[in-house]
Amino acid sequence: MSCEACRAARAANDDLVAAINDVDDEDCACESYSMDPRSPGPVADDESLHLIVRDPDGLLENKRLNPVFVQQLFKNGMSVLRQAAGDDEFCLTVEELQQSWIPKNKAVHGMLTFKAASVRYKDEERLCCVYDTSLDNKPHHADMMAPKLKAIPGVSLKMVKERIVKALIDGIGGDFMPAVEIRDGALKEVLKAA
Repeated sequence: MSCEACRAARAANDDLVAAINDVDDEDCACESYSMDPRSPGPVADDESLHLIVRDPDGLLENKRLNPVFVQQLFKNGMSVLRQAAGDDEFCLTVEELQQSWIPKNKAVHGMLTFKAASVRYKDEERLCCVYDTSLDNKPHHADMMAPKLKAIPGVSLKMVKERIVKALIDGIGGDFMPAVEIRDGALKEVLKAA
């Protein structure tokens, strides 16, 4: 197990979560390493993470994240920004999201903020891995990914995934900030351009 093995798994795979999970038998072993040389380092448990939420379907009526958007956890990960991300990283993220959303009539609704530890563990069991996955012009990018799924006698794999999704949504919680307030309004111009 090494930093190089984790970086290699991240480099070229269609199923990123499986590739990173296959690096080692230990859950989330790659969390101990910087996944990219541009990274500020592994994500700390007490670090705040920010998830951009789209409108109108990103949140449910109970103000919790729509489970549809958590499914990425099992294939290629869920993108978040770390607490040290600058305004430029938030603006670039919003621009990229707006270009990728289908249909195009989606807009940024706001942002959910939560601590890394709140999604890493549930009742002392591993719930989610949080990796520092810097990208071009986004050194404070991170990805949340499911650990290897463990069989539970009498419970289908689909049900195991549903339990993880529910627990993750509970861990993310409801600390929501409307789009126009993110970064003290720094995204207003990007939001207008959409």
